[in-house]
Amino acid sequence: MKKRVFMILCAVSLLINGVILTVNAMTTTVRVGYCSYMAPYQYADTSGQPQGFHIDVLEAVAEKAGLLTEFVSFNTTSEALNALQSGDIDIVIGVPQNQFANHNIRYTDVIAQANICLLSSHETANQYRNSPTKNYPTVLEYRSLEYQYLTALSVNTFLQTGNQKSCVETLLSGDAALLVAVKECAIYYLEQQRQADNYEIINNFVASADYTMAVRNGDIYLCEAINNALAELRATGVYESLHREWFKLDSEIAYRKLVKAVAVGLGIAAIFVASYLVLSMRTKRQLARLVEARTAELLAANYKLEQRIKQARAESELRHSIIEASPAGMVLFDETLHVEYMNRNAMDMAGI
Repeated sequence: MKKRVFMILCAVSLLINGVILTVNAMTTTVRVGYCSYMAPYQYADTSGQPQGFHIDVLEAVAEKAGLLTEFVSFNTTSEALNALQSGDIDIVIGVPQNQFANHNIRYTDVIAQANICLLSSHETANQYRNSPTKNYPTVLEYRSLEYQYLTALSVNTFLQTGNQKSCVETLLSGDAALLVAVKECAIYYLEQQRQADNYEIINNFVASADYTMAVRNGDIYLCEAINNALAELRATGVYESLHREWFKLDSEIAYRKLVKAVAVGLGIAAIFVASYLVLSMRTKRQLARLVEARTAELLAANYKLEQRIKQARAESELRHSIIEASPAGMVLFDETLHVEYMNRNAMDMAGI
């Protein structure tokens, strides 16, 4: 009896090991599909290489599970899921949990949680706060939010695009007045287009979004291997470390904005001081030119006056010479008939 039990246990052990070896052999290299327009969670850089928080988590999971990865980019999550079901890839990352219900797909544990926010231009934000029931064309990603949340926002007209980046582009083009998107994605693409200062968040939390990985429904062992590796990453602090590398705390963001505001303020102050100095120098130059011109005018007037004085003196001396040289006696009276001047002959005649 004991021998039979031992043989049964050995057979079960060999069967389990064989299954595990078979699964490992089949999944040594896995093809991973991802939507490449969901930065900073997942995107392709300028050289086409996958980047982002989800990418780093998947690579850490693959290392723990002993898997090799080959990434395949798609424009939308829907395209990636279709490729998964057709067998072209083995895993899809960044899938909104419960938004793509399909009996052919199995979801892993949550790999990331994000806040979905509502934002718009400053002008539209003011209008929305004053009249939220007005019909504002709203853009959001396909299957990113349930309709009940749009109703709560009083959204009646909405557009759906394939990814987060195209949502932001639709807002910037003016085809939509409001944007419902993952907060970090919206900020990332607005900053990339240098438009972040022209838009503001109206509602910081419309809903939460849980993102998972998806595998085919039959890949039970692959799903379990991913979940076990995820649990280990969370337990060892690796997951938290990766999250800190990609996402800043609100206090850090506020500090960055404060530094930016201070820098702008200092820049404005520097411009003001420089303008004041320029104006001051111009004023000084203008005053110097004015003083110089006035001085030249005064010098010219003074010269003319001196010339007139010299001329008057010369004329006076000439008259005096003529009067003195006259053979007749000559006397000059003022208006009151007082004697002003007598020549020598007049003085002799008067006995003076």
